[in-house]
Amino acid sequence: MQVLCQRTEGFTLEEKVQCLVEEARRYPKGHLRRQQCLTQVIRLIERSQKLWREDTPYYRDALQQTWLYFCQNICEATTGCQYDATRGSVVTWLDRYLRWRLQDLRTQANLNAQRTKICMALMSDRPEDAVEELPARPDIPPILEETKNWVLEDP
Repeated sequence: MQVLCQRTEGFTLEEKVQCLVEEARRYPKGHLRRQQCLTQVIRLIERSQKLWREDTPYYRDALQQTWLYFCQNICEATTGCQYDATRGSVVTWLDRYLRWRLQDLRTQANLNAQRTKICMALMSDRPEDAVEELPARPDIPPILEETKNWVLEDP
């Protein structure tokens, strides 16, 4: 097969990435040239610093999940939705996915912190402190009261 993206001087980042994606799609899964194209895309995007960045302890994990998602779904939908060039650029597609992974990891970190706080309270000398740390139950609708009223109103 002919290599398409050797000379891309003067191309924008998006044009280079799109060219490499189109070339990668011409090769079967596991083919060396396909892997080389995907690696080039990752390097281009990393160097461009166009993806969302934040200083959180789990950013690198979210970024790693994003690159894995990219490799599994750029050419065919393996674990999610396949990239569709008509809906946006590769960078936009990856950026959106990265932000969702960051939100997932942020939520998980908050849950873990809450669980740790409860466990620490349970292990303390004063177990009543643990009760204070438990999240409040959501209000339970008065189903019994509503049912009773309904029966009384409509014999």
